Amino acid sequence: MKYAILIAALVAPSVASAETCYPKDNSARILSSASPNDIHPDWRGDSYVGTSWSFVVHGKAEDGTGKYLRGNLMSPRGGLVNADVYILRKEWSCE
Repeated sequence: MKYAILIAALVAPSVASAETCYPKDNSARILSSASPNDIHPDWRGDSYVGTSWSFVVHGKAEDGTGKYLRGNLMSPRGGLVNADVYILRKEWSCE
């Protein structure tokens, strides 16, 4: 029991501080870098992210083309799909 409390105490601060985002619609892009045309290879062609997917933010970037978030893409079931990828902030709703 005391180990569960210790683990919860160690994990809780990092979970609470992470911003989570959800696609506004299925046109949201997953990017390899902070560039609107650098579509990640896993998300080219007919592949798309549905609105039940989530994105855990680890960093931010900005340039003349927009605001970007860097982080991890999570599946609807909570599994990590792509680590250290980028999204365009305007295509996602964030908490």
